[in-house]
Amino acid sequence: MRAAHGGPFGSGPAHAQTYPNRVIRIVAPFPLGELNNNVARIVQSFLQEELGQAVIVESHSGASGIVGTDAIAKAAPDGFTVVIVASSHTVTPATNSKLPYDTVHDIAAVGMLVRNPFLFVVNAAVLEKYFSNSLRWQNPSREISIMRRRELPASRIS
Repeated sequence: MRAAHGGPFGSGPAHAQTYPNRVIRIVAPFPLGELNNNVARIVQSFLQEELGQAVIVESHSGASGIVGTDAIAKAAPDGFTVVIVASSHTVTPATNSKLPYDTVHDIAAVGMLVRNPFLFVVNAAVLEKYFSNSLRWQNPSREISIMRRRELPASRIS
């Protein structure tokens, strides 16, 4: 009967705490200016607005993201500390056999935030002369899209 009235100590009705009820920490395991850190700061403002709770970004860079990922693996399992990892996270176990955490058992993916394609970039002055023809030669049935730098409207620059 006591448990029904507020737990084992009988202190009254139990009230579920809503998540989040305190600050959420986003760990960015790469230095300032890197994609993960930038994404963390963009996500921070949206989460803070959506959840109505303070969200902070902490940079824990080093060892190709291992330092920051280790911080999350060792954090309390309460959902108040999250990490934004790069796709390199998936190959880290293959390139480093002595990780301080187990990528399968210590951490779990929540969802994908961004897709980050790799671009083949050269100096614009040599693009047509050297690369367009050789790329067409390797795959003649495929149209090559040559991206040129263009000015963004003032409304897009912030």
